Amino acid sequence: MLEKASYPKYPELIEHPGQQASHLRNNQDKAGYTKRQKKRVSRTLRKTIALASLAFGCVILFGAIPGQKAALREKASEVTQQLESAPVEGLVAAIQTVGQNRNRLPWMILPEVESSLLSAVQTARESNRFEQPGKVYTATFTPAQRIAAAGEAGNIYLWDRQEEQTQILQGNGQAIGAIHFSPDGSAVFGNSATVSEGVQFWNTGDSQYRSPAHAELISAAFSSDGQKVITGGASGWVQLWNSQGEWIANLYPRQTGSLSAVAFEGGSIVSGGEDGNITLWDTKGNLQGRLWAGAKVTSLNLSQGGQRIISEDLNRQQAFIWDAHTSQWNQFLLGETDTIRTATLSPDNTIVARGTHDGTVQLFPLDAQIQPFSTRSLLGHQGAVNTVAFSPDGKTILTGGDDGTTRLWDVWDGTLLTKYHLQQWSEDALRTTALSADGKYIAVSNAQGEISLRDVEQNPLAQFSVPFGQAYTYLSFLNGGEIIAGQTIDENKRMIHLWNLDGQEITQFVLDAEEELKTVALSQNGQSIASMTSTGRLQLWDGTGQPLGNAVTVNPLTQFLRFSPNGQQLLGGGRDTNGQTCLWQIRNHSLQQTACHALSSQVAAFSPDGQTIAIGSEDGKIYQWNVSTGKVSQTSQSHTAPITAIAFNADGNRMVSGSADGVVRLATAQGEPIGRSFEGHRAAVRSLAFNDSEPNGQTVVSLGQDGEVRVWQASWQGWLETACHRLQHHPIFQAANTPEARGARATCQQYVWSGANPSSEVANVTANSAQPVSAQPVSAESIAQETRVVVRLGERKVYVFQGDTVQAQYPIAIGKAGWETPTGTFRVFEMLQNPAWTHPITRERMDAGAENPLGTRWIGFWSDRYNKIGFHGTPDRASVGQDVSHGCIRMYDEDVQALYEQIQLGTPVIVEP
Repeated sequence: MLEKASYPKYPELIEHPGQQASHLRNNQDKAGYTKRQKKRVSRTLRKTIALASLAFGCVILFGAIPGQKAALREKASEVTQQLESAPVEGLVAAIQTVGQNRNRLPWMILPEVESSLLSAVQTARESNRFEQPGKVYTATFTPAQRIAAAGEAGNIYLWDRQEEQTQILQGNGQAIGAIHFSPDGSAVFGNSATVSEGVQFWNTGDSQYRSPAHAELISAAFSSDGQKVITGGASGWVQLWNSQGEWIANLYPRQTGSLSAVAFEGGSIVSGGEDGNITLWDTKGNLQGRLWAGAKVTSLNLSQGGQRIISEDLNRQQAFIWDAHTSQWNQFLLGETDTIRTATLSPDNTIVARGTHDGTVQLFPLDAQIQPFSTRSLLGHQGAVNTVAFSPDGKTILTGGDDGTTRLWDVWDGTLLTKYHLQQWSEDALRTTALSADGKYIAVSNAQGEISLRDVEQNPLAQFSVPFGQAYTYLSFLNGGEIIAGQTIDENKRMIHLWNLDGQEITQFVLDAEEELKTVALSQNGQSIASMTSTGRLQLWDGTGQPLGNAVTVNPLTQFLRFSPNGQQLLGGGRDTNGQTCLWQIRNHSLQQTACHALSSQVAAFSPDGQTIAIGSEDGKIYQWNVSTGKVSQTSQSHTAPITAIAFNADGNRMVSGSADGVVRLATAQGEPIGRSFEGHRAAVRSLAFNDSEPNGQTVVSLGQDGEVRVWQASWQGWLETACHRLQHHPIFQAANTPEARGARATCQQYVWSGANPSSEVANVTANSAQPVSAQPVSAESIAQETRVVVRLGERKVYVFQGDTVQAQYPIAIGKAGWETPTGTFRVFEMLQNPAWTHPITRERMDAGAENPLGTRWIGFWSDRYNKIGFHGTPDRASVGQDVSHGCIRMYDEDVQALYEQIQLGTPVIVEP
């Protein structure tokens, strides 16, 4: 096993089939990654590419051509400019640019390109569009989750999610302003857009229109169980009917004026009309109360078992939410009708969706004081937005407008993968929480002293507790998440506990503190402890609780402590008016203060190599402290609220930060923002971590003080997948014959849908040009005749197929036991002629030649972003046919030269047992 600390000059990758990758990644030291050395790698790219050796595998050096970087930056700038005016077109351009240049920059897309792609995914949320004649006044999801919309044409149009129109319910010609389906979807009411006309009714099974029994009806709705119908009319009576249309009762008191809206949900019935009152009854007809809307009510929506009412009157849209704790209704203004055409709430009552007169759909939090962030806009409608509706799961919003379109949008920004609340894990109040540094595990303790351990997908791992009465004040993960540490207090006795992931206690010891502890930190190996008391006494302890060296006094008080990755340094900081961030060296168990900076903060993080400290300040800025030089610089990454969490990824090339307003931002290691912020937490972000185990690249896990855990996509691979799937059924993606759309379809087929949709167009991308290549589709006949490489490990042979015909076959050497060549379907991502090789230990460099361990050709087809596997030649001809490599496929040099001429970048490689 090789560590990067042993060869600091170049970032090198070792041939490796994957089973050792995690350990290798966790032990790599990035001390050699200086700017000067990176430039040196780029300058020498065309001359030297370090590949794998016979003893140590294929060691690769790679870089990006400066001209290509400039071209990518220019394209990224164009995409950025497109996003505000034409977000869908901008998304198509971003997909095409990133996909086509993946082979040129296989593991790191330029920050500008990454940022443009992420911004495009976040901005262009429209996923489907449905056309109908005339203006759309109302739209909703049917019980079967079809799309239903109606408007001035007087018909109800139904579609499935793939934009196939499944049904048209022909009406009597009057405009429809609201539609209500029965719970089983078998029947539907169409309420008039004006009070001068009545209700329409259809049986969806036969699409037949039927006139209601009472022509004077203005509004009607089904009960939530479908067994009853509630109606309102010009007479002011609210009437109850059974499902056979038989009258049951009139509900008292009679309303003043006509009733323009009624709703029936759970055990509640509600009506509204000309008098501006919203009246509530239970299912027995007992009057429950009245709410004052302020003006004539034009529409009502009742949900959550009757606990929530969304109303619209002539002046404004409002939400009334029942508070069970206070036994009263809370009233929220959603928008004034002079600027907002329609508004509604998400199912969880956290997000307001509004349609405006100018065609914009706005999303913002219900309570801006709890979750402040700027209003998000969904662009696309070419006229006023008349209706907005959330899907039952709250992930999708449906809108309709004057332009005759009904559109589906992703409510989330395209990066949020999942979210859940930690309180679901315990019936008791939660005390403390912890997130492992790799983002895989979460530990939660409750008021009863119980600790629940789960993985990030909520799978239970362990449940354990300490004696009742001991309260947890601290939880943390050590050793990369393999050990849980906790501090408890019992009768002023402070104890440190260590558990493994099975919940078994490894050890416990008393931390003998003379005064109240303010903060505690543990090193990642669990061998060192640092504590700060209320008087500023800073003390080191060993892993058994014995003091190490003499305590030092710190003033002002340090409110947080962090050990460096190697445990040889200690960082402390505070956020009061005299706040400082200080660094101590630990020598012979003694603390020696090396430097302090006047930065008021409550959080900081070491980079994985320990050479950089990211400090989150109270003013919302991030500062980077270079440990070697002692210099501090401000990054471009910043927040509008105090920063409460920071984390680096395992490579040290990405950073994520969170703030007191619940905002999460992704950035490069230098602090350059990538895309827009991730928003959703309703309280401060407590902790953050990168999770590299996801199949589509990195994810970010955020834990908020609101008790929510959220998982976000954090890699361009995941963003590309989201972008392609979002546009898969979009008209601009399906029908448009522009070069951009064709290129995007081809890109998605090659990099996202490969193997899942073989009949789709495939991009023919090469990597020889420094400029981005416009991908062109190829015919179905060409796809059927596509060249592919099939490796049969058991036969020790590689075959080249053209369609179903074998064009050539060659003998090979494969991975030995413990270093097996990985099986599966891959694509060629790198091709090099006459590669040079640098010995990974001695640093001796070998130019291309007869004795070069890699022969004259290199063809890479597998990587985990840290290691590479591919075909290459070998001077050891006797090894061909054997199991001797470290995962790579060795070939006679004349054979690998022939294979090199038969394939290209993107050629499929299928490795079979």
